[in-house]
Amino acid sequence: METFQCSQCGKEIEGGQERCPHCGAVAAPIPNYPRFKGGGVFMVMWIFFVILVVILLVTLVVI
Repeated sequence: METFQCSQCGKEIEGGQERCPHCGAVAAPIPNYPRFKGGGVFMVMWIFFVILVVILLVTLVVI
C-alpha cells in the first residue's frame, strides 16, 4: 500500500487511514509537486534580465 506524509507532523502514514496514527490529524497527503532544482544561476540571470528591461523602458520614457 502507498504511504504519504502527514500534513501536520510530517510522519509517514499508510494509504487508506483516515487519521494520522502519530498526531491524530485528518490524513491529507502533501502534494508532491515537481520542484525546479539549480535555481541559483537561473534566478540571477532572470533578475539581470528584469533589471535590463526596466532600464531600457526607463530610457525610452525619458527620451
